[in-house]
Parts: sequence; structure tokens; C-alpha cells
Amino acid sequence: MAPHHSSTAVGTRARTARANRRDWANLTAGPAGLIAEAVLADDVAGYLRFRSVCGMWRRCTEPPHAHGSLDSRFHPRRWIMLPEVFAANVDRRDFLNVSTGERIRVDLPELRDQLVIGATSGGLLVLLCGNNTRDMHLLNPLTRQLTALPNAASLLRGQENITWLSELEKLQVSSAGLADSSTVALYFDDRKMELAVAKPGDERWSCRPRPEPGFIISALSFANRFYCASKKGINVVDAIAAVKQPQLAVVVEEGEPTHESYLVDNDDELIRVQQAPVGTKTPRYHAHRVDLAVGQMVRIYDLRGRAVFVGDDGRSVSVHAGLSSSIKADTVYWCKCSGDGTLGIAAYHVKNGWTTWNLHAWPGSMVDYLSRYVCRSEDTVVPAPTHRCRIFKVAATVAGPRKRKGKRKRKANSKVIGNDWVN
Repeated sequence: MAPHHSSTAVGTRARTARANRRDWANLTAGPAGLIAEAVLADDVAGYLRFRSVCGMWRRCTEPPHAHGSLDSRFHPRRWIMLPEVFAANVDRRDFLNVSTGERIRVDLPELRDQLVIGATSGGLLVLLCGNNTRDMHLLNPLTRQLTALPNAASLLRGQENITWLSELEKLQVSSAGLADSSTVALYFDDRKMELAVAKPGDERWSCRPRPEPGFIISALSFANRFYCASKKGINVVDAIAAVKQPQLAVVVEEGEPTHESYLVDNDDELIRVQQAPVGTKTPRYHAHRVDLAVGQMVRIYDLRGRAVFVGDDGRSVSVHAGLSSSIKADTVYWCKCSGDGTLGIAAYHVKNGWTTWNLHAWPGSMVDYLSRYVCRSEDTVVPAPTHRCRIFKVAATVAGPRKRKGKRKRKANSKVIGNDWVN
């Protein structure tokens, strides 16, 4: 016979369960603050979602706008903006987290009449006003904070009579980031100028002319410092000494010059991927871990299960191999975009030494997204000088509060299954 439960006993257990249930909505400031700090340490996107859950959690945490726009705690991490051609419509742009595969869509009216001329490795965007003012800004696409930068006219000194398209080409930023907590650094792959630094509020950029062709091969913002790979080793921008022009301090000195050298943030570890010397056997690219503490580079034969995409102008991104079944771990994908937009990709496995040439990705696949990002293909839509430039507007699924409590949002896929390669 089934045991008999009195209504009194059932009611007591129900009241006890309700009493022991945690009231998350009324979480006090202390526990809520600790949780928010832990979430913020991972990524500001999670922090913004935490604040959007309810009014109590929002009141218990500080808004990002209460801090300076260059406070790196509130900067995106490992987000890249997808090319506009793949956006849902002309008013929206998608962002991809290269570690988790999550995609978000953000509405940014701040980008109206702006040109996106560069990006940091974490996801900040360098903007140029699409009219004759040449105003520049640094935009945080998740918190929607704008940082005013010096006018671009100081970057074009002595080149005032060039055409609009030539001017825009010279202002394309190969790499951008923070040189310290208050200094923005830009690297240009230009024949006359290679580095520029400035602080918010400065009247003009402090520019460093190129001493010789190809002196700096690539640059990367890492741990709030701006590192440059040159023919002779690795340098860091000394923002304190950059009064008249950016100064470089030697971090790692190397006597073996190379024409292809890429700095990569490999999941919070700084590595350098470099073309092997002429005459050596495969793999074509060697990888080294940069030990900043002792000023040395250590040869490594794996990428910690990750893959690295590099472009022909120095941009790089490290991704988790699980983003796509077509992305292999411990592999360097070298990408080049031709004039007609066709992508050519070669794969070099740093552990096994095999090489695959002439790869082509399906349009809209994960490999295609990543390849176009490192090639800076379609990062910017170039308007005619007489037309307004509308790069993108994205709907704030991250920054705003939730509109409905009961309706759950569809979870983004963490993996893209399928073959990205064109046979």
C-alpha cells in the first residue's frame, strides 16, 4: 500500500521549500557585487547581461559609463565585427566571440555617418567621420561609449591635396589598441608613417615616420601595452617617452630578420608566428611564446589546441578549434584577399608539419568570416564623397534591460557544424 501523506505534512514541506528558496531578485549589494565582479573579469558582455536581469541587480552594480571610456575592465574581449555583407540588414552588424562562437547583434546609432577604419584585438572600433571634418573616435560597441581622438588632419600632414579615396586608404589602421591606461596607439601599413599615439584631449597625433620599409611588420595590443614585431625582434611603445613621436623600447632582441612576423594573443598568451627562413623544411611558419619577464622567445610546437588566422597586412586572430569542424587545432591559416574579393587560404600545421595550399571557404562560413576579418576585407564601406556614410547600426541585445521576463532568448550556437571548405 502506498504511504499516506496528510495534507498537513505536505503543506509543511511546501512552506519549508518556499522558505529555503533563494530570492535572487532581492539579492543584496554585497553578494550581487561579488558575482558581478567575477562576471566582469571574464567579459563585459556578461556583465551587461547581469545588470539587465532586474532592477535590483542593476542598482547593485556600477554602470560602465560611470568610469572612463579607456577603462579596460569594461572593454570587449575576443569580439570581432563581422563584415557588413553578412549582416541581417544594412542597419545592423553582428559581432562574433572567437572563443565561444557566440554571435550578438548590437544597434549602434553612434556609427551613423562614420567609417570604420580599424579595430583593436578585443573589439573596439576606430571611427573616422565620413565628411570633411576628419574627426576620429574610439567606440566600445558593447557599452556604446565614445572616446574623442585628435583630428585625422595631423596624420595627413604634407598630404593635404590627395583625393578622398587616397586619403581613406592612407588612414586604414592595421592595428590599434592601448599603449597604457590612457594612451591610444595606431599602427599603419603606410610607406611614410607607421605609428601614431595620442591621449583623449590631445590636439594632434604624435606620429612616428617609417625609418625603413617594413621596419615594423605587425603590431598588437596585449595586456594594455602596444607591442610591435620588427625585423630585429619585438618592441613595445613607450607612451611616457612619446612626446614628439612614439618611442619604441626593445622587449626581445633577435638577429634573424624576417619579412612575415605576426603577434598573436593566443588566449591571454603572447606568441609570435613567423615565416620560416628560406630553405628550411616545412612547416613554413614557426611559433614562439614571448616571455616578457625575461625578454626571450621560446619555440613551441603547438598552439594549445587553438588555431591562428593571419592576414597579409599583419592582422591576426586566435580562435578555438571547436568553432568549426573545418578548423584544425595547432594550425596557422594564412589568408590573402585578391582585388576582386576572392580569398585564398593556406594551412600550416605547426606540430605535424603538413601544408595545404589553395583552400577556399564557402561564403558565410566560419572560416570565411575569420579570413575576411584578418584580411580587413569589407570592414569599411567606402561611400562617394557627396553621400552620407552609414556603416552599421546594431540592436542592443547586450546593453539594454530585458523587455519580457517570461520569454527566454534563443541561445546562440557555440559550434558551427559542417564543412566550410569548397571542394
